[in-house]
Amino acid sequence: MENTDSLTQFFYNIVPGILFIKGLELLTGYHLTSFLHIRRQEGLIIIFYLSFGLFVGFIFQGFTKIIRNNFCLDRKVFEIIKNKKNNISLFENAEKLLKKKKLLGSDENTETVFYLIHNYLLAKGLDSQGTFFADRVAFWSNIFFTSFFLVLIKLYYQRLRLDFTFIFLLLLLFYSWKLFKRYLENKYDTVLKTFVMVKEIEKKDNK
Repeated sequence: MENTDSLTQFFYNIVPGILFIKGLELLTGYHLTSFLHIRRQEGLIIIFYLSFGLFVGFIFQGFTKIIRNNFCLDRKVFEIIKNKKNNISLFENAEKLLKKKKLLGSDENTETVFYLIHNYLLAKGLDSQGTFFADRVAFWSNIFFTSFFLVLIKLYYQRLRLDFTFIFLLLLLFYSWKLFKRYLENKYDTVLKTFVMVKEIEKKDNK
């Protein structure tokens, strides 16, 4: 199972990276393999695209972390989840459980609650659903940054020309952002529900 997760994470990082490189080559007319003098060496070309694609994917994950932390995206997502009609009582229950274990102070915010319950599930190895959504968060955030930078590159090289490529990139930009946010919400919504369910099971087992 761990090997499968590793392969999935590898795939979700490398594919957007390769798409970015190919898009860059298409928009600028420069072929990186030609520039590096490995155009006819197929083995080296494959290694280059895999390595550089993976590198770009990890760079985009760094940008994702900046957006989530510095632009308070996580906090906004947590508030949305917390205030869902079906989640209000679940969140209050999670808060009580954390305070009972003296893991949460009286002045802690919503963000701290979600991070604590997520860390608890990770430590117990019970975050398979959260991991499922986290992989998709990584993939769609990488696709978002791929389309974002390709739009900027296209504007720089070709100015504002409303051709099919530009419209496609804009649609991909908005669609990937929408899915990125949706999977981020799904991830922590699942984390909240799983935590409360696990604690209820533990409570019954201890009786």
